[in-house]
Amino acid sequence: MTNLETVIFVLLAFIIGLGYGIFCKSDSDEIKLGTFLVFCLILMICSTVAITLRLV
Repeated sequence: MTNLETVIFVLLAFIIGLGYGIFCKSDSDEIKLGTFLVFCLILMICSTVAITLRLV
């Protein structure tokens, strides 16, 4: 693994942890759903960037 891939994986792990923490701690269902959707969106963007960098 290159340094760039390592950084991407660490960021993904951080985002997953952060999203999971917010998702579990919120009381409101709307906040939970919104946080979860944003979290999924960020995850998709990071995955796309990682795949794009791998292809280049």
